[in-house]
Amino acid sequence: MGEVAGLPIPSIFIFIASGVLLGYLFWYRDTSRFEKRIEELERDLNQAGEDNTSSKASAGADDANRDNIKRLSQTIAQREAQLQSLRDDLYDSMETRSELSHTIEALQQEQAASAQTIDGLTEQLAAQQRQLDDHRRSVPAGNTEQMIHEVLDHPASDSNASADADDALIAEITAHVAELQQQLQELSQHNNDLQAEKLALETRLADLLSDHQSLTSEVDENQQASQQLADALAAKQLIQHELDAAIKQLEEVTDVAATQQNAGQRLLQQQHQDLRDQQAELEQIQSDLKASRASESVAERECEMLRQDIDKLTLQLNYAIEEAERAIGHGEQLAQMAEQQEQTIEQLESTCDQLRQADQERAQTLDQLARTQSEYDQQSEQLTDREHLIEKLRNEMADLSNQADRGLIDAEELELTKTSLEDALAALEQERDIRLRMESTSSEKTSTIAELSRRCEQIEQLQLTIDALTEEATERSERFEHLNNTLQQTETLLEERQQELLLIPELQSQLNLRITTIEQMEQDQQQLTDKLHRQVEAAEQLSKQLRDRETDIAELKLQLDQADQQAEQLAEVERALLESQESITNAMQVNLNQEAHVEELKRKLDALDNVKQQNDWLATELAESKRVNAGLNASLNDQMSEMESLRSLEAELEELEERFFESNKRGTQLAQQRDHIADQLILREEEVASLQRRIQATAELEKQLHLSKREIDQLKQQSDLQTIAFSDQRDELLKLRDASAELEAANKQLDLTHQRLVQANQLSDQLKQKVDQHDELISKTNTRLSLANESVKDLERQLTTKSKQHDELAQQVEQLTDDQQANQELIANLESKLTSMNSLEAESDLLRSKNTDLVGHLRRIGNAHEESLQENERAQESIANLQQEIHQHLQTIRMLRRQRGTYPAIDDEYDAA
Repeated sequence: MGEVAGLPIPSIFIFIASGVLLGYLFWYRDTSRFEKRIEELERDLNQAGEDNTSSKASAGADDANRDNIKRLSQTIAQREAQLQSLRDDLYDSMETRSELSHTIEALQQEQAASAQTIDGLTEQLAAQQRQLDDHRRSVPAGNTEQMIHEVLDHPASDSNASADADDALIAEITAHVAELQQQLQELSQHNNDLQAEKLALETRLADLLSDHQSLTSEVDENQQASQQLADALAAKQLIQHELDAAIKQLEEVTDVAATQQNAGQRLLQQQHQDLRDQQAELEQIQSDLKASRASESVAERECEMLRQDIDKLTLQLNYAIEEAERAIGHGEQLAQMAEQQEQTIEQLESTCDQLRQADQERAQTLDQLARTQSEYDQQSEQLTDREHLIEKLRNEMADLSNQADRGLIDAEELELTKTSLEDALAALEQERDIRLRMESTSSEKTSTIAELSRRCEQIEQLQLTIDALTEEATERSERFEHLNNTLQQTETLLEERQQELLLIPELQSQLNLRITTIEQMEQDQQQLTDKLHRQVEAAEQLSKQLRDRETDIAELKLQLDQADQQAEQLAEVERALLESQESITNAMQVNLNQEAHVEELKRKLDALDNVKQQNDWLATELAESKRVNAGLNASLNDQMSEMESLRSLEAELEELEERFFESNKRGTQLAQQRDHIADQLILREEEVASLQRRIQATAELEKQLHLSKREIDQLKQQSDLQTIAFSDQRDELLKLRDASAELEAANKQLDLTHQRLVQANQLSDQLKQKVDQHDELISKTNTRLSLANESVKDLERQLTTKSKQHDELAQQVEQLTDDQQANQELIANLESKLTSMNSLEAESDLLRSKNTDLVGHLRRIGNAHEESLQENERAQESIANLQQEIHQHLQTIRMLRRQRGTYPAIDDEYDAA
């Protein structure tokens, strides 16, 4: 028997056969577990992609939650400021209460002191009364009378001696009586004063008691307010605790999301590294197999079998690589899906931005309403100013009407003067004709000299009257100009009032529009209050659901604690198993130092177990990431529900827009009414224009008067010239004596002039009738103005009533806005609680998923442990078999060595060889 490296050839073959058998067992073992692991890895990759997308979505949700927290912090700051103000008011009320209590105590002390003084005074009165009674008793009336009789009965001799003593006694008695009377009067007056003081003190006590009662009521109110403040502080502290809890939960959720995201990335990196390690291990196995092929040239058949096995394994490896590539492609698809989900999230964010813009537009509409309210207030102030102006204008109109009446009177006087001037002018014209005729005839008549001299005197008187009339005409023309100016001013004032009357229907339309808007706002506020009540009821239902869920979460926590305990027990069992495995491996290493190839195979088995553990860990992590993804999907569902609520708000906004269009229709109707009123105002303006035309007619009459004035001036000049002519004609009066016949003709002409004067009087009567008609028109216009003033007053009353209603509605709107803000704060608090409870639900779902994963993982560990125990038993059996074979081989070797020792020649031959 030959030897190689100190070992016999049969033993070498036995070792090779055992190695081949172990390799055969290793390569042809059950690989379904690896396929399951690969499938699990693919699932983990899918879950990691979904977790990545969900983590991004959760990041957006975290930003929204942070914004909500900032808003809540702002509202809390506002409430803190309100609470601080309420605290200051409480401290002020407490200080006032303490001051009032001190004043009450001081008044009570004063009352006690006054009562003591009253008692002392009453005691003094009683003592003085007693002294008076004692004094009266000690000095009775009978003794005084006896003394008087004794003095009277005393003899005359003694009267001179004792007169001084008697007088002194009488004076003392009278003085004592007067003192007693004065003391009685003083005591009665003092008693009256004390009674008055007592009444005053009683009234003061009654006032103090009433003040004390009012103060006690105020103190009770302050105590109630302090209790309300305490309740508000407690509510604030609860809200603060809830906010702190919500902030902590959000931080935990963000940390969990970050850790999950990092874990997902690490898992992906580890999976890629594990795949690379597996490929490297497969390459090493292939190289080892090639080396075993080179070393195992003897067992060609077995090598061929091994080659076939290796080919199968390579096919399986290629299939695994292809599946890994498919998993990578699936991961890329998942990444694409994640990008699509991100796009959908961006679309949702855009829709949210649009909704925010809609909210901003709604806030702008509210601001516009507030501006319209401010403009309405300004217009109301302007209307008050206009009312003052209208009153002033009314006063001025009354003054102007008085002035117009005066102007009419002056116009009548001017017309009278005009008629007189026309008569004078006619007379002058007649006289001028007479003079011309007298000059043409130039006959001297002595019988008419006296008459002509008289007429000359009359002419001088007429000149004086003409001068006076011209002065009066100038004065009246000045007055007429002044009246024209006043009429122009009244016309301007009338135009301004007409403009104001035109503005009144516009203001009425604006008022009606604002009233309709206010009514719509009231209806909207009523709807909002109804919605808020519904939301409060829904919040109460949600609070009940949250309580039920809190109980479920507590039960789940107990179950998780139990599961943790079971996991710890299983971990202890695994540790014991690992220790036993380590002891077995140590024994195997001690016993099988020579079987290096077997140890390498065992190391590979250990490496595969580590890979298995890593894969299990990855599976658990991926399961957790799946659960997190489920929670994020739930949050997405909540966001979708919020989107639906926002859509409902959009529908409400559309309804409000429809109402706005209806209000616009109403505005058009009001505009039509305004146009109708404008037509009526145009008619009134036409009437005013007719009045202005009549006033222009009066102005033309004034112009005619000015022309008549000019003619009068010309007549003055002619009269001056005539006076000069008369001075020349006085020399020729003697020559006019022959003109008596012609003077008779002049008398006839005077009769004709008289007829003309009658006609002028008739014309003056006609002018008076026209003036009366003008006065009637003025009175009609005054009545119309009074009616317009009454309508203005009615409109002013309506404005006052509407302004009061508007103020009341504004107060109601403010109250409703305050209530709405309070309800919105309650809703925000409830929404924050809902978000926190949703996060708790997500955490509970995660815990449930973790529990299920832990149970599955424990089952897997149990199955793996059982499989490892079976494999250990098989390995121990194979090791025992190998040990038996080795012992048998050793025995054969020893037997062979012994036989070889019996044959030394063989050893020598072997040595020689």
